[in-house]
Parts: sequence; C-alpha cells; structure tokens
Amino acid sequence: MNKRFLIVDLDDTVLDFKGGEIADVKAVFEKHCGLNQAQVEEALKVYQKINKSLWTKYELKEIKRQTIFDTRYESVLKELGLTADAKAMEADYAVMRDHNYRVLDGAKEALQTMAAHYTVLVGTNGQNETQRRRLKETGFDQYFDKIYTSEEVGHAKPDESFYQAIFNDNPDMTKENTVMIGDGVYSVMLGAQRYGIDSIWVNLDGKTLPSDITATTTVNSLSELQTLLDQA
Repeated sequence: MNKRFLIVDLDDTVLDFKGGEIADVKAVFEKHCGLNQAQVEEALKVYQKINKSLWTKYELKEIKRQTIFDTRYESVLKELGLTADAKAMEADYAVMRDHNYRVLDGAKEALQTMAAHYTVLVGTNGQNETQRRRLKETGFDQYFDKIYTSEEVGHAKPDESFYQAIFNDNPDMTKENTVMIGDGVYSVMLGAQRYGIDSIWVNLDGKTLPSDITATTTVNSLSELQTLLDQA
C-alpha cells in the first residue's frame, strides 16, 4: 500500500472495548438494580441505544462530552422505570471501563505488520490517561510512534481540527501519504472524508455506511487488514 503514515483508532479497532463494555454494564445493573438475567439483557440494550445516540451527538458537536457521562445511566433508569443511584452506577462503570484490557483477535499481528512498514499513530476520542494505560497494559504501546487523544488534542473526531493537530505535529505527513484506520462510522470514516485523507474501514460487524459517508477501502477482519498493510 502506497502510504507512509497510519492513524489508527483504538476502541473496537484493536482494543475490544465493546466486549468489556457489555460485561461491565451488565455488572453495574446487577449490582445497583438487582436485576435477573433477562432484565439485565434488556437494560443492556437500552443502555447501548442511549449511549450510542449520545456519542453520535457528541461527535457531531451537539452536546459536550461530559453530558454523556452525566446523563446516560439516568436516562436508562428512567426509560426502564427503575430507581437507583445513577451517579454511583457511572462511577462504578468508569472504574471497570478504565481497566478493560481486552484485545481483538488478530490485533497484535496486524499491529506488528503496521509497525514493520509504517509510522503508526494513535488517533482516538478516548480519555488520555485511560487509553495510555490500556495500551501499556496490553503491550500495544510498543507498536505506536505517537499517541493522540481527543482530550489531549482539544478536539474530537470527526472534527477536522483533530486531524490538523496531528498533521501539524508531523511535518512529513501529507494527505496523500496518510490513511485513517478504524471502525467508527461518524468519528473515523466521516472524519477522514471531511479532512480529505484515505480511510480503511474495519467493519467487523457487517454494518452498512450511510449514503453520504464513504470509505476508501473496507476490511471485514483484522487478518484481512494485516494482509492489506503487508503489501507495503
């Protein structure tokens, strides 16, 4: 692949955020609401719906990031007709989330290939301390040359300012020699499209892109991504 720089998303691209989220959200509702298994599954579905909506609004600059953490559990409790301490639920979840060190199958091999052929940069909307800890604990930090988080940069994907900050810090980067890699539709694919760089969509769940968002290349597994990037 005729590229020199890779900007790589973390959550659900190489780190298994979703797997940890499911387990942690279930644990929170079991602890604070005393729900049975069927009720926990229903609570998880409502949480995922509300959480996804909030993150999309944040990425489109409709709400502030803190609004997500301040309102999501309260909104779930309200929709389900449950009574519990939403702030305590968020606090417990935050501790578990910050220590989620799960990785996706094939992530290590894909990162090894990236590091062997390219300058590899993290580009994530995650919290700075959390993401750096997760990279260190998984050993994935060794594969990245630099780490950029939205908290540290001051802008979040898909904002063009997020990408511009990375380019400003790496003078040899051009829009022609750089590609963005990740799973996010609005944060990653829309962000790359807006900034004018190529993208590789890591579509592990068989999703469909909206008609107004495009990806330069799509892969459906990390082994497929590794093969693509090994053609350096």
